[in-house]
Amino acid sequence: MLRNATMLRALLLALLAVGLALPGSMGTPATAAPSGDTFVAAVRNQPTTMDPAIGTDNPSGKFLVAAYETLVRNKFKTLDARNVEGVLATSWDIARDGLTYTFKLRPGVKFHDGSPLDAESVKISIERMKAINLGNAFVLSAVQEVRTPDPSTVQVVLSQPHAAFLQALSTVYIVSGKAVKENQSGGDWARGWLRNHEAGTGPYALADWKLGQEMTLRAFQDYWRGWTGRRPKTLVLRMVPEGATQRLLLQSREIDWADTLTNDDTYKLMQDKSYRTKTDPGLGVFFLMMNTTKPPLNNVKVRQALIASFPYEHMLKQVMRGLASPASGYMAPVWPQHDKGPEGKTDLERAKALLAEAGHPSGGFTLTVVYFAPNEYQGLGSQLWGANLRRLGIGIKLEALPWVSLLRRKDDTGPDRPDLVFYQVSPVYASPDSMLYPIFHSRSTHWSHWTYANPRMDEWLETVRSALNPADQSKIYRQIQQQLRADAPGIPVMIFNNNNIFTLRVRSVEVLPTNGAVIDYYTVELGT
Repeated sequence: MLRNATMLRALLLALLAVGLALPGSMGTPATAAPSGDTFVAAVRNQPTTMDPAIGTDNPSGKFLVAAYETLVRNKFKTLDARNVEGVLATSWDIARDGLTYTFKLRPGVKFHDGSPLDAESVKISIERMKAINLGNAFVLSAVQEVRTPDPSTVQVVLSQPHAAFLQALSTVYIVSGKAVKENQSGGDWARGWLRNHEAGTGPYALADWKLGQEMTLRAFQDYWRGWTGRRPKTLVLRMVPEGATQRLLLQSREIDWADTLTNDDTYKLMQDKSYRTKTDPGLGVFFLMMNTTKPPLNNVKVRQALIASFPYEHMLKQVMRGLASPASGYMAPVWPQHDKGPEGKTDLERAKALLAEAGHPSGGFTLTVVYFAPNEYQGLGSQLWGANLRRLGIGIKLEALPWVSLLRRKDDTGPDRPDLVFYQVSPVYASPDSMLYPIFHSRSTHWSHWTYANPRMDEWLETVRSALNPADQSKIYRQIQQQLRADAPGIPVMIFNNNNIFTLRVRSVEVLPTNGAVIDYYTVELGT
């Protein structure tokens, strides 16, 4: 049995290599190993924008966390939405009615352009993000007004209570008001300029960006927390799309961290004591999200049939090598509000029956599945699933795309919009609100690209925001998860643990708990 599984995996890898090879993927030129105070990371893709009001994906996060800061942030290793710590704010007060938040700003903080942090910059940052209405702007939907009683005090007034609003502010990066005013054009809030410039207070300032190659950031000498110990003075984010190439660079010590290793390589390197491993439980769910308005996926019976047809056990054991765990619903089980449902189970007889009820007893249609090319496990999983679908009379067309193309493809609103997209939904702050609202609210401007809409779901997602009692919140979140299981807008494939491999030169490091594989670079301590 083990021999057969190994042979199947080898065959799938060979098919993927032959069928999905991308031009220009022959490797990355060798460079000198990192030395002294330089931290080099191999990253699978680059930001689509540097604008902190727009960039929400993982590549953007890897840059934004270095260059920008927020008023508050989630404390490490906690999912309690009330457990936050100040960053640019030293203290805050919340009115009894939950409508007014008053922040005192940290003195002595400078932006990279030399201007001081003040209330006006915070006001501009919040109003700018709300006006642009992209990215994580959904967290500001209840903001009615931003007041600046004095240069060191900011008041944010809400139109209605938002239980996780304080934690949600950990996604609102503060931009230099001076930079916005000086670089705006035609009322664009400096959107054109901030696409490829930065104006933050973070520990690192952008030094150089070679598009498609690498991004270099250097320590900001006036950073308010100072520079002690062996923290990196230079960050280099090298674009290396191929996991195999990242492994070679890690093994030759030309990089300190690789963000996209194959599961085989991750498994092997985790056993190797010459590397440092950090493993954190997954907070998000890996989905195959469905286009619920495109026939035949507009029929819930068809969607439920697809859920029953997925090869969960093979995916976890043969493809993921035990580096992921089963999903039992639309939230990861580590969340206190998780409503445990049945784990994914392959049942082709049930799938056939559901297809017959939907009017497709012999299948007779083809599905287009889009996934991120460098992540070989997504291709392998899709091919395994395709074998099951063919037994149901359903064809499958796979599109392996680089990141920017994937974003563009799934945003296609025309008739060729893909049927399914392989995607991990991860929280951006420590509340279920940060996953469920942007994905499943019909009017969200964040990741609601999968066309799911249910008025009852919208009502619950809005109501839970105003519920200040944790017990009431948990009750509503469980109702939401139960409704999602009934509506079946996506296939909850697995919970992907965050496994990060570093060279031993990296003595200590913290990975942000709510952003997947995004490092808090200021916590990195380098050895020799």
